[in-house]
Amino acid sequence: MRYGHERVAITYHGRPVAAVVSMEDVRLLEKLEEALDALDAVDAIHEADRDGTISLAEFRELLGR
Repeated sequence: MRYGHERVAITYHGRPVAAVVSMEDVRLLEKLEEALDALDAVDAIHEADRDGTISLAEFRELLGR
């Protein structure tokens, strides 16, 4: 595993519960998460531009606080 891209599943009662992966795979997963977060941020900006925003005080009022 040290030099390969092998992934090892850890099971409990025959069901996969965890995995051992290479650090290269971990870094790739982190980059994918960052890219998805960036897309979510862009979507939120577009939604705010389209629908407008409210202040924190208005939001608290909506929640009854």
